[in-house]
Amino acid sequence: MLMCRDNDKVFATSSADDGITWSGAVEITSSTKRKDWSWYATGPGSGIQLQRGKYKGRLVIPSDHRCSEYGMGSHAVYSDDHGTTWKMGAAIKPGVNECQVVELADGALMMNMRSYHRKGCRAVSISKDGGETWSGISHATDLPEPVCQASIMRYSTARTRGRTASFSRTRLGGASSPDGSNEL
Repeated sequence: MLMCRDNDKVFATSSADDGITWSGAVEITSSTKRKDWSWYATGPGSGIQLQRGKYKGRLVIPSDHRCSEYGMGSHAVYSDDHGTTWKMGAAIKPGVNECQVVELADGALMMNMRSYHRKGCRAVSISKDGGETWSGISHATDLPEPVCQASIMRYSTARTRGRTASFSRTRLGGASSPDGSNEL
């Protein structure tokens, strides 16, 4: 599990007994945060373990940050050795934060982010290399939002064929739905 202290330093801890006890926190800031980032958060979304393709088994934690160069951005932190060491993926920028990552049916990753681009919808970026690099930001107009945190998860059954489901609150402050009803 990754966590932040004072939105500055990044730590990892682990459990070998399904969360009954936890190891001491180990600082990993130097491998997961750029020095020019003034604010940092792991999450608020939950991490995933990749299930397919070249990066199968990789742990991926969605994270976000701020810096003077471009303001807010998102990124992923990943581990290929079950959390012993961690690396930082490229920044997705500008104008996004609070993010969640999901593995798509083809093994690509989608980062779904709070957007400050005044488009009234979620921002999305795709990684085809397990979270190391990301596409430019696109806007998912079918996912309206009033600049808030949301969540996304993948569910798979024979009937769904691996489609991705996006969930957010059913009532949000401010008009956000296309008809202005606040119902999403």
